Amino acid sequence: MHGLDEFLQSCAEMDAPFAEWVSSTDQLILSDHPESMEIFRTMLSGDLKPYLKPGFNAIAAVNSPMQCMMKEVCAQCLCRHVDSVTGEPSRYVFSCFNQHQPLFELDFKNLLARQGQNSVQEKLSNAWLDYLIEGRQTEPAMQDAVSAWAHEVTHEPVDQDNHPAP
Repeated sequence: MHGLDEFLQSCAEMDAPFAEWVSSTDQLILSDHPESMEIFRTMLSGDLKPYLKPGFNAIAAVNSPMQCMMKEVCAQCLCRHVDSVTGEPSRYVFSCFNQHQPLFELDFKNLLARQGQNSVQEKLSNAWLDYLIEGRQTEPAMQDAVSAWAHEVTHEPVDQDNHPAP
């Protein structure tokens, strides 16, 4: 993954004062796309494990919808955790309340699904805010944004102007 394993292996093999950071690190905090964090988790529990300090902990920064932040009210930010040994679902966590989740317990497929579900609403909210704040958007432009959103939600065909196809 992006040469990380080679970098960590090189650090472990070097006889330099800065090279000890890998084996002496207690915790990493990752903030990346769910796919990348899942790959990182696999590497940390596999090939890279011998280079890590015993008891090492990894935290994933899970982004929540910014329009929420209502602290456990709307449930748009629910993250499913899985038991790291059995792989079975263990609990659900509101990420708006705590965006730092244990890396080895996150269900990344669930996280991707939740982020995909929220993206439609975020795109529509952004288009509406652009319309209100910038004042440069015309009424037809907003109609195009709504048509594009409706297409994304319903998967109905649209023409080149993002209007429903006949």
